[in-house]
Amino acid sequence: SAQRGDYAFLGMLGLGIAAGLGYGFLFSRPYTATMLAGQLDGRLVAWVPWLLFSLVLISVAVIFRHRVRVVLKWIAQHARFASLLMAGLLVLAGAYLYFIRPHGANTVMSYVEELDVWGPSFIKDTFVRWGWYFSWLGLLLAVTGYAIWLIRERHFVAAVPWSVGMFFTVVYVLNMRNIPLHILVMRRIIPVIFPIAVLMICYALSYLRDLGERFSRRWLKVPGAGWVVMVALIIPLLVFFAMSSRPVYGLSEGGPELPLTRQIASILPSDSVVLISPWLGNLAGPTLRYFNGIETARLISYETVYNPELPTLLKQVAHQGPLYLLWDNTQTLRELTAFRVRLIGDFSESEETLEASFEKRPQERVRMERVFSLYELNPV
Repeated sequence: SAQRGDYAFLGMLGLGIAAGLGYGFLFSRPYTATMLAGQLDGRLVAWVPWLLFSLVLISVAVIFRHRVRVVLKWIAQHARFASLLMAGLLVLAGAYLYFIRPHGANTVMSYVEELDVWGPSFIKDTFVRWGWYFSWLGLLLAVTGYAIWLIRERHFVAAVPWSVGMFFTVVYVLNMRNIPLHILVMRRIIPVIFPIAVLMICYALSYLRDLGERFSRRWLKVPGAGWVVMVALIIPLLVFFAMSSRPVYGLSEGGPELPLTRQIASILPSDSVVLISPWLGNLAGPTLRYFNGIETARLISYETVYNPELPTLLKQVAHQGPLYLLWDNTQTLRELTAFRVRLIGDFSESEETLEASFEKRPQERVRMERVFSLYELNPV
């Protein structure tokens, strides 16, 4: 029955949520736990008034449940007007985010903390920047799809994808909560916002096709106008998606790290620990640790290696094996007073990657050269 199908849909949705949480704790427990703790830390107290308010509201609703039924019946009778009003507000919100909000001043944020690089947050331009990936036509159709879905689809199951997509859209359109760099922006858009926006684009196209068909049959007495409108909108969208994706076709980033770290690991004792400079930490650290079994520690800043207390700290964490330092060429390694330093060797790698830009969508590939050195450190 339809009711069993609805419950099956919601059950699968719940299983998906549980599977996502289970995957996070099973394969990346420290990261997942840290992220959850970061979201909850200091906010539980802020939730107390809302929880109390919710309890009071539920209690009042139970006590005056007969009046609540009257109110709900009135809402049901005027649901179309309410949905039309909300859809209109949604369209106005989209227009505000695209045309008016970007004129406000952006705050300044840290792009690369280790290198002390700062720049605009571009928070005010978030919706416009989403047009880099959807096109302005795609954004218009997505907003239209959300609005039409709100008016036409009133079943509670249909509210699930709409609510999920709108929740993530609102959260991240107000503040991307990340550095405005292509790959980091994609981490916010791709998981939920993009697929549900594409669903809404298709929904809007389907509605416009049906609307065009009704118009053509009634006034033109010829069918097919709706299909012409839909195809006329789909073609520029597909061309935009193809052209904007052109720089990533056949691109394989991160390829040199694995053979290079294997070369480095082959000359290191198995019980060694490698301190890695901040810029290299995200590149060489995981491959050294998880593909080659070499323990690594990413320095939180370039100045950390000059701290005279570093040898004491290493002893406190029960480090006994040989100690090495993998250092990139973005910073000159100064004299270390706490260690005797011996150069083991210099290494370099080259790979084709997308250009890094905070001002526009990456449109070109660049050749990135990295040069770094491996040192042996012995406490003085």
